[in-house]
Amino acid sequence: MLGFTCFLIILSTLQSVMPQGPAGLCGPPPIDKPFECCKMPHLFTSEERAECGFEEPTDGKPRRPIDCSKLICLMNKKNLMKDDKNVDLDAVSDYLDKWTAENADFKDTVDKAKERCLKEDVSGPPEACLPDRIVTCMFFETFNNCPKWEENEKCDKMKTHMEQCRARLT
Repeated sequence: MLGFTCFLIILSTLQSVMPQGPAGLCGPPPIDKPFECCKMPHLFTSEERAECGFEEPTDGKPRRPIDCSKLICLMNKKNLMKDDKNVDLDAVSDYLDKWTAENADFKDTVDKAKERCLKEDVSGPPEACLPDRIVTCMFFETFNNCPKWEENEKCDKMKTHMEQCRARLT
């Protein structure tokens, strides 16, 4: 789901749950495995994602929008929620700082995304919950400015798609 609905967190969440566009904004990506274009380390383990009901993406399987309860589950695993609806923005920022300390190539990109996306009034589809809007925003900012982008025809198509989606979000 190319869209959010951002990362917060999740850069990792994104890697296994973002292949479809946010609520009608841009649709599915033009390639089967968009995360092969940006070599972004996971924020959450496969076990954590599975425990919260995320399925690993498979070729040919329809991708569905993210269920907010699944995102909240993931965020709770890292103590990133104040309660069932409210994101702890300070905890998310701290978590991302620790993550970028181990993934230094992404520090500048994630720092810029945090400035734009870690806020209660982050824009996004009106039906999306706050965790979803934050993750979508973080995803677009991080993925669009990926410091480890693969240069090939497939990824060029993905980059163009992402630029078109981002233009619709801003």
